[in-house]
Amino acid sequence: MRQLYPLVNLLLLETTIAFTVLPYIQIDYAHYFHLAQCQAKCAEKYGTPSSRQLLDGSAEDFLNVRNANCEACDSGCHQHRRANGKAQKSKVAIIDGHRFWNESSAETGRSYYLF
Repeated sequence: MRQLYPLVNLLLLETTIAFTVLPYIQIDYAHYFHLAQCQAKCAEKYGTPSSRQLLDGSAEDFLNVRNANCEACDSGCHQHRRANGKAQKSKVAIIDGHRFWNESSAETGRSYYLF
């Protein structure tokens, strides 16, 4: 039994050397839920209905959010980012993004179960 201890210690030492510790990264899901609500409101207000032809020949309708107003509203959703660029962007869309951010809340994404 006494001869087993050095072998066990050696195995434990090799295991601890091979084990790497990764830093813990906390993801703020409430922030991303809040941001998704704001971006959805921007897409609903500033998105334009469009259609595209698929490879099989069928057509698909979608909401096109690639326009200046939608991008300005989206930048208003990001509180820590500012809308910058050389093109003149609509201040109304940025203000709408700020307003949509304030209206959305992460509390609506929680579900409460009553037992």
